[in-house]
Amino acid sequence: MTAHIPHPYPAGMAANFVLTSRAANFEGRSLTLAIELKGRPGQAIGCVGVHEKAPGAPEVGYWLGKPFWGQGLMSEAARGLIALSWRTTRFRTIHAAAMPGNFASRRVLEKCGFVATGEAIIAAPARGGSLIAEKFELARGEAWEAREFRKCA
Repeated sequence: MTAHIPHPYPAGMAANFVLTSRAANFEGRSLTLAIELKGRPGQAIGCVGVHEKAPGAPEVGYWLGKPFWGQGLMSEAARGLIALSWRTTRFRTIHAAAMPGNFASRRVLEKCGFVATGEAIIAAPARGGSLIAEKFELARGEAWEAREFRKCA
């Protein structure tokens, strides 16, 4: 259900993804993080990232292995990345997209406070070109921060 990650995943592509992500992290072009289960370091179960698709327009994206769906893990990881983004950047809004029918991805965004803004055609190289996606955005502000701090209290 991702626009950029093909399925099935071609052999050897993971090493290239890790190297490319590490370089982009180092250069400050994006931040991609592996997701691991607590108490089980070294076993990646997914990833979450924020990438500046256009100047001043970061977009969050994520992927989680199917055996880990439905446990709230992606919502937790996405909230952590968003909190880090607000603390370390001056971005006013973070964008996201979900494929129509990907209700789990949409639910992750909603749990993080994203609001649907309509549909748009997006680049989807893993799907052979472009396609229509549901677009979302999350504005920096007191409402999001208050919600996050209540969860930590």
